[in-house]
Amino acid sequence: MLYQEGLKTLKKGLEKGISKNDFLKSGFKKLDKKYGGIFKKGITVITGTNQDDLTNLGVSLLKNISLNKEVSSYYVSFHDIEIDIVKKITSALLKIKMKRIISGKLKKKERSRIEKLIKSDTVFPTYIINNIKQDTIELTYMVKNLIFDKHPNLFILDGLTNIGGTENEKMKLIESLKSISYNTGVPFVLLYELSDSGKSYGSNCTPFQLDLNSNRYLKSMSDSIMYLSDPIFDKGKNKKGKTSKGLAELSIRKSKYGKTGSIALKYRTNYCLYEDVTN
Repeated sequence: MLYQEGLKTLKKGLEKGISKNDFLKSGFKKLDKKYGGIFKKGITVITGTNQDDLTNLGVSLLKNISLNKEVSSYYVSFHDIEIDIVKKITSALLKIKMKRIISGKLKKKERSRIEKLIKSDTVFPTYIINNIKQDTIELTYMVKNLIFDKHPNLFILDGLTNIGGTENEKMKLIESLKSISYNTGVPFVLLYELSDSGKSYGSNCTPFQLDLNSNRYLKSMSDSIMYLSDPIFDKGKNKKGKTSKGLAELSIRKSKYGKTGSIALKYRTNYCLYEDVTN
């Protein structure tokens, strides 16, 4: 009797499924509409073979979620120096060309916008932490303290492969992050760089397999895995005859509660920014 009641409860749970409230909107329309966005309770791993592309996508998520919704987020980087991340975020948020920010040759209005951005937490309520020597135990405590003190809506961890510690310690870190996410509802996006040797190609010359075999624990613990292909910068055209320059593909390869598939994103080189493709 108890067994049958348990099966009925399980069936109801499966029929109910997961609701829209279980996702944080990414700001990419097709990703949000077709696949829900980012899981609030869980770990989303975004992989690729180009670290700069992953960083730019992370910054784009930060811009979409933190600025547009005016919520606080944390971007934890383990490979870039802080000033580089600041420049990328500033360029993406304000759409000021990166070369102007690097050279310092800014127009009066651009300087004014940057100063306003720096002074106002309501305009840019995002925090940047950079310490590649941070070990796994310190990082876990740091994350917990920030969640309870600041109540952020998102954590992005960039360059996790560079963090110190043994493989066992890294496994415990992922387990701790997942536990924290499940208990608090704060999602974690991990940007994980793959080696070039891990790429596999289909007949259309696009990566179709994820090579996370070297970190099977991360693969099994993640609730969602996405693969970002390198943007195309040649003069090729797609099946509809439209130019494919600057287009990249974000493939959803694992989704614990939803569908798998892919979406196209447009990469804006001048601003280090990924945006929706507008037809």
